[in-house]
Amino acid sequence: MPEFPPRFLPAPRSPCSVPSML
Repeated sequence: MPEFPPRFLPAPRSPCSVPSML
C-alpha cells in the first residue's frame, strides 16, 4: 500500500522500530 508512510518500510529492518509503530 503506497499510502503507508516511509517509516513502515524501515520498521522490519530495525526490531526497535517495530514496537514503535505498533
